[in-house]
Amino acid sequence: MILLTALTLIYALISGVGFTQSRQKSAEAVTKSAQEKVASQRDKAQQIAEGKIPVPDKPYQDPGNTIYVGSSVSEVAALPQGPLAFLSVGESDLFPPAIPVSARGKESFLFNDEISNPSHLLTGIFDPAFVLVVLLPLFILALTYNVISAEREQGTLSLNAASPVPLRVIMSAKLLVRVAVPVLTAVIVLLAAVLCINPSAFNEVLLVAAAVTVYGLFWGAAALAVNGFGLDSTGNALVMSVLWICTAFVIPAGIDAVVEIVHPAPIRSEMVLAVRNGAVQVETKHSSAQAQYELDHAKTGHTHGEDTAVHTHSDPAMERGSVQEKTYLRLQSIKASQVLGDSIYQNQNRLLDERNRLASILKLSSPVLVMQEILSEIAGTGSLRYRSYSDQVDQFHDSWRTFFITRAERGIRLDGAAYDSFPKFHYYERCSEESAKHIWRGIIVIGLFFLGFSALAKGLLSRFRVAGR
Repeated sequence: MILLTALTLIYALISGVGFTQSRQKSAEAVTKSAQEKVASQRDKAQQIAEGKIPVPDKPYQDPGNTIYVGSSVSEVAALPQGPLAFLSVGESDLFPPAIPVSARGKESFLFNDEISNPSHLLTGIFDPAFVLVVLLPLFILALTYNVISAEREQGTLSLNAASPVPLRVIMSAKLLVRVAVPVLTAVIVLLAAVLCINPSAFNEVLLVAAAVTVYGLFWGAAALAVNGFGLDSTGNALVMSVLWICTAFVIPAGIDAVVEIVHPAPIRSEMVLAVRNGAVQVETKHSSAQAQYELDHAKTGHTHGEDTAVHTHSDPAMERGSVQEKTYLRLQSIKASQVLGDSIYQNQNRLLDERNRLASILKLSSPVLVMQEILSEIAGTGSLRYRSYSDQVDQFHDSWRTFFITRAERGIRLDGAAYDSFPKFHYYERCSEESAKHIWRGIIVIGLFFLGFSALAKGLLSRFRVAGR
């Protein structure tokens, strides 16, 4: 069992580290691409400001045109990985590690939150959290299902019962040894891995060790209570298997069903379609207005005698007016898309908040879900941190848009210095206290489950009859 626990956890650690490294490389690639584009635009804008190259005829090719630049270049809002990100994938496979934020509406990045293959999301990642939450109870149950029944079947239970030490004390001591085998193995492997991968996260892994210990004690107490019913070893194995299945799968599925009935999840395809239709309508109005302007200000031709050739005359003032009009139309289009994206974004968050509030209450009925939340919050891949990140991206999007829209409305062109003053995204850990509350609340909840099953086991063992069995 020691070898099995160590090997599965080591494999899970390798898998988790590989996943976090892949996400880190993805974020770095997106950031590098955005930075290279901004640097290229900055150099051209500075050359235009110094008169070295002419201003492009097309406004969308002009690196000094404020509103077009704000829509085409972006600042990447990256979420830093936690020191124990490899411990639990959590919700990190559902959200991108970095979001390019531009002056366009939220529809430009609102639907970039599903970056993995759906089949991969269905199977999930074999991470350490899976081993600790799902497999560790199986290892414990394999060692504890017959802690009393085996004694009775081998004929040694009567001797233990005749001892001056109470039977529950003897059985509890035997149980603790068997629980300690997989739990201590897991804790030692985790401590060694953290010292090799990220020694600065030593305090966090001690918190993980505390949670794993309480979680292991809960399953040990459950095994002792089941043994207290007096079934044979086969019956104990069956009951404990059913208990594990119900706790790990049936109860979570029931919670999901209740949440879906009370607060149905917003249909993603309908939301995407609504936003895209709205964006298409806004773009259509923009294109129509621009076409109408070009039609109204079309260049006129002059005829000379019988010569029917058309002679066009370039009017610099008219060309400048055309660029300004196109810029104005683009500005209005961006403002309209902002209103559309904000309304759908807020409604989506409201519906998700209602679901999450109900789910956070119901999940307290399953120690498995509680343990999963503890590990996700410690790893920095839980819902609280991602919601904080989403809110900060939303705030940065507003500041980025304000920077460009206000300058576009005042007709200010961009030069190299203006590029250097673009807003920068900085992530702040704002949910540390709330996350700590969720972690300790989860440990306390699992501790209460442990005390409950311990009391049940004590009552059953105190009435346990050795004779006649």
